[in-house]
Amino acid sequence: MLKRKQAAEKNKSPKHLLIEDISSVLNTALIKLKEDLGEKKFEKRIKKAVKILIHGIKPALPKKKAVKKKSPTKVKRAATGK
Repeated sequence: MLKRKQAAEKNKSPKHLLIEDISSVLNTALIKLKEDLGEKKFEKRIKKAVKILIHGIKPALPKKKAVKKKSPTKVKRAATGK
């Protein structure tokens, strides 16, 4: 069971990790609102807020290495002697 949890944590996408980070920050920042609204309503609003905040953010793709083109080398021909 523990191995499954560890494997699931490793396979999380960058977007999912970003969602978790933002929701944890909002949870800690809005403790007073959590007490006033209640747990269920608060969680729904946090989920909606995170969805709106994340909209349009795309994970950075790994940069491709530039391929250097080799310049054609001139081949010297041997002099033909008679």
